[in-house]
Amino acid sequence: FYRPAGLPGSPKAAVGQLRWQAVAGGVECDNPSAWNVSFNQVALKGTPVSEDTPTGMCPAKGKATFGIKTPPGGTLALSSINDYGGYDASEANYTVN
Repeated sequence: FYRPAGLPGSPKAAVGQLRWQAVAGGVECDNPSAWNVSFNQVALKGTPVSEDTPTGMCPAKGKATFGIKTPPGGTLALSSINDYGGYDASEANYTVN
């Protein structure tokens, strides 16, 4: 990625700012930060990872939907891709409306 100088925050901090919500068709990521966040895994915590596990990007100041089944209340197991190509594991709760 090209990242202009002076972006507020950091890529690692951006992961913690993401807001997750269950929607029709999966779980939606809402990214209020100035950083794109790429994932090599978005899954329910405790779910085995397979070739069908969603991957993708939650764009800066945007939203993305990842196609997983979301029971009421739960925790996501996330693996984001850092600037060096490594993976950073984290967890996030999602809301159900």
